[in-house]
Amino acid sequence: MKNILRKYKHGIIVWGFMLLFAFILYLIFLNKTYVSFIKSDNEKPVDNVFRNEYSSTGFVAEADGKLYVARNNQLFKTGIYELSPPFSHCVLWEGFLTFGTKSLGYVYNNHLLESNLTYHDDGTITIDDLISGEPVIQVKNPNYNPNWYYIIDNEIYFFSDSANTLYHYTDEKLEPILSEEICGSDYVRCDFYKGCVYYSKQSEDVKYVDDYSYPLKLYQVDLSQKKLIKVIDLSGMKEIYQQHKYSYCKFFVCDNYIYYEFSGENKSYYFQYDLNTKKAKKMYETGGVTSFNAYGDNAYVTVYTSKGNKSGLYVLNGKTEQTKKLVSGEFDEISIIDEKWVYLTSFGGGEIYRITVDGSTFERVI
Repeated sequence: MKNILRKYKHGIIVWGFMLLFAFILYLIFLNKTYVSFIKSDNEKPVDNVFRNEYSSTGFVAEADGKLYVARNNQLFKTGIYELSPPFSHCVLWEGFLTFGTKSLGYVYNNHLLESNLTYHDDGTITIDDLISGEPVIQVKNPNYNPNWYYIIDNEIYFFSDSANTLYHYTDEKLEPILSEEICGSDYVRCDFYKGCVYYSKQSEDVKYVDDYSYPLKLYQVDLSQKKLIKVIDLSGMKEIYQQHKYSYCKFFVCDNYIYYEFSGENKSYYFQYDLNTKKAKKMYETGGVTSFNAYGDNAYVTVYTSKGNKSGLYVLNGKTEQTKKLVSGEFDEISIIDEKWVYLTSFGGGEIYRITVDGSTFERVI
């Protein structure tokens, strides 16, 4: 054995140095990944971050005309990347053997923001820059400590669990948008769509079935004018609420429909509520792991299941009132940041794809 080691000693040392050199090169260029797509200027952005965050975890955002993505479950490449074709550039590297990174979500004055609020000892609350960690937005000694924030049309709003209402941020202070409490049941408290907030009141218009509440009305308030636009009748959802009274519910308001997801006991059900006819229609049901998002008049559902060939992305089409699989694959989260594309992560978050809303083009982003 010793003779063999002496004989190949020189070769072993050379190969060792070569492997070390290759590893160092890999570390130097680990933040460079080839990007095969080109982002065009005709991809009109949409304000859908609230739904991107609520439906899953934010993994794609646009700031100053640049696209950023969050990659998870990467041995050496977990982090936030700026996509600058033909390469991507890592702007926040999470280090070795780290499999989770920060959520990408809201952008304010071209700052990528932390998804969580930072609470300070002096009572101040800040929203910090995702990359530098420096405060971007500051609230001084609010009457009610907010728990969440939203940015709609570059205006900042906070929600307080203790006050159960919505506030507008102006001059480092919080001014209430609504004069009443928002319904705080297991149904999502509110939804934001095209400059409006949709909510149900806590004190009225709530029906109870076996001590389980559901809203019978939905209020549409214009955020810029702080004005009630419409009261939406949800009585057509009564039977569906009763059938799924023990399920967790999400709803997203669209142009002509409201889309609902009821999930529980490894089963998910999707309904379309017509805002004109006040009638509900079951669009889809599935088992497995799902994610749900919506914009325009379409809703999108990813399904990951070991049963058959059901895994993939489905569209609940408002125009045809039909459900169609757009692409097969093991996908997880959904983000919509413009009118042309739907962004997807692979199951586990290591790869990111996008597909046109009509399903005609499907490509890997990174």
